[in-house]
Amino acid sequence: MTSWIEIFPRPVVAIAAGYVVVSFVTGAVFAERLAEWQHIPACNVKLAASSADSDFAALSEAERKRRLLQGLLRSMPQLRELPMVREIAPLLTGPKRTRRTTDFTSHCACLADAAVAETRWDFMVWVATLRVHTPSGVSRFSGVMANLDKTGRCGNARSAS
Repeated sequence: MTSWIEIFPRPVVAIAAGYVVVSFVTGAVFAERLAEWQHIPACNVKLAASSADSDFAALSEAERKRRLLQGLLRSMPQLRELPMVREIAPLLTGPKRTRRTTDFTSHCACLADAAVAETRWDFMVWVATLRVHTPSGVSRFSGVMANLDKTGRCGNARSAS
């Protein structure tokens, strides 16, 4: 029985193996650059927007409570003498902004690196076919990042510190 190496000429096998190696390496480079230029900035915007939305909702609720308390104390000034009201008097000075110290860029970069590692073969196929065939890992790269975020692969960027 003849082996496949005897059927194909050795130079053709060597060239094909070299093409696969080059495609594998350049596929990883393409994946990293696409992640850096397109997916990491989009991830940063998404996380910053969700963080701002949650801060705004909490801030507006605190603002409503503060205004209600101010209106009540304006209409009934004798309430200021109660010990309980003295304890909550700092609420009248206005809400204090809390600042999130989580670095969204490092979280998104971690997600992108994990997604690149997970879709490395898809990018190799994409490069090897000269971008004619687009595997699902390439077309759904942001979805892969979102799935990795849901699994907690890089921690939770939404937790305030």
